[in-house]
Amino acid sequence: MMAEKIYACAERSSLQELVNMVRDIAPDAVIVPMEDAVQTRIMLLAEIPGQASVFVGPQGEGVDAVNLAAALVADGHASRVELACRRPSGSLRSRAARAGIARVSDIPGIGLTMPDHTTNSAPTRHEDAQDRAWGSAGPAEDDPGMSIGDDSDAGDQEEADAAEELPAVSTTIERADDAGKVLVFASGRGGVGKSTIVAAAAQAAASWGLAVAVLDLDLCSGNLFGYHGLPKAPDLARVAEDFSGEALSSAAVHVADGVDLLGPCARPEHAETVFPQVGNIINALANKYDLVLVDTSTTWTDAVAEAVQDADRLMLVADERAGAIGSLARMAALAVRLGVARTRIMRVMNRCDVRRRDEGFLFRADMGLETARSFRIIDGGEEVAELMSSGSAAESEEISGDFFPSVASCVAKVLAELGCLPDEKAAKKASEWRERRHGLFARMREAS
Repeated sequence: MMAEKIYACAERSSLQELVNMVRDIAPDAVIVPMEDAVQTRIMLLAEIPGQASVFVGPQGEGVDAVNLAAALVADGHASRVELACRRPSGSLRSRAARAGIARVSDIPGIGLTMPDHTTNSAPTRHEDAQDRAWGSAGPAEDDPGMSIGDDSDAGDQEEADAAEELPAVSTTIERADDAGKVLVFASGRGGVGKSTIVAAAAQAAASWGLAVAVLDLDLCSGNLFGYHGLPKAPDLARVAEDFSGEALSSAAVHVADGVDLLGPCARPEHAETVFPQVGNIINALANKYDLVLVDTSTTWTDAVAEAVQDADRLMLVADERAGAIGSLARMAALAVRLGVARTRIMRVMNRCDVRRRDEGFLFRADMGLETARSFRIIDGGEEVAELMSSGSAAESEEISGDFFPSVASCVAKVLAELGCLPDEKAAKKASEWRERRHGLFARMREAS
């Protein structure tokens, strides 16, 4: 019986470790070491389908290991495709399972770099960032005589042992102590005016001198770019591989004084590439801007769930249409299950009628949100809709009526609660703004 053939594909600095792992799993197999991803696919396509399997380890620059493994599965020639990396996250395991990858192995020491004393390598809770960090492994000593099958190669073994003792260089971005605040606007149904509120809130905060980043996490069909008159979306997929400050700056579009916009994805099919990096993107923006406003999709995807968990305040937006109360309650319950403290959840009631008190509505909305603070956004009518649809969100402050003051008041009061309201006259005025109540006699005076 012919011995099983197994291709082991990894960049040079990780290849020996991968081969050692494969040998432990299948000691009688014929192991074919490969350093080139493209050549590995070519070799497997030349094999009789089902006659060889493949183990994929960390890849070099420009190649994502999980994508390579998924491509090999799709080619259909490998009898089995496995993935090997260090500290695989739950997100990566889920992606691998969906792609048909047989197993994801946690291999200590694989894919590590030489120590970088300028980098904080402490592990963090955002392990998803490691999904795309495998290609960062530093190059090994060039050793053209390296023998893959020689266990007596003491030099390589010492190098592998030393690598195991080194801490991983984490590409996870930590939020600094003095980072800007993150407000995430979410809802459980469409058409509640969430994006309109986000656009107006950005203008209000920028008018107080804050540097504001607006992140559109409705990655497939977000339209905030249209509210600002842009012909196409600032493609967030561009930072899926590199979420450094420089990369984010290149992906951001300056849409108004003090306001930069990022997202959604130019092509909906690229949305999944951004999902694992949402936490890093938000943290990077918070480290760069004074305030980050996140607009989300109606469906709570992995990206939305990550943003909700990372928010300093979760702003749940609803209106008084039929079904809105149930939707609000379900989203609040989901947020709590995701670990968001009720004290971090705010209710934002949009399109409120200034002439009518709605304590009954708010009482019903209180169910499950007893400790949540509530804000009323006054209905701006057709003027607001026309302004946004014409791409003039930067002119929100010029809208007549109480729509903009109520949005500005909401933002100011939240920032005051977080202890970061700008020491600026207009900001203080917004935090003290009170809705004007129009009772029966006020309406009679207007009629006369």
